[in-house]
Amino acid sequence: MLPVVSLVALAGCDGQEYSHIRFEAVTSPPLQASVTSDKITIPAGIALQVLATPVADGVSYDSHDRLSLVSDDDSVLRVFGTASRNQFVLSGFDEGSTCLEVRINGSREDCIRVSITAQK
Repeated sequence: MLPVVSLVALAGCDGQEYSHIRFEAVTSPPLQASVTSDKITIPAGIALQVLATPVADGVSYDSHDRLSLVSDDDSVLRVFGTASRNQFVLSGFDEGSTCLEVRINGSREDCIRVSITAQK
């Protein structure tokens, strides 16, 4: 029985290709904020908590795959992990543009464009 359990544990998203990240807001974003799989816009000084679900070939990755979101420029966007799996706080720190790297199991899979705007 052990070999079968091991095969199931290793199955993950093997053979599937990363497609995108599906974001769901955990906190209510202000009207000026927008978080999608290809662009993020947040006013400076605003933090949003999101649930990020990586998708491969139309299906979600499994619980064995590790998702990391990393800002290319912490002076513009800061990213904090939370106690909940795949939940992150995205904090607009200063006006500017950067890339939010999507890493799955340590491999860079995507770069989402980020724009931090002035508060209105």
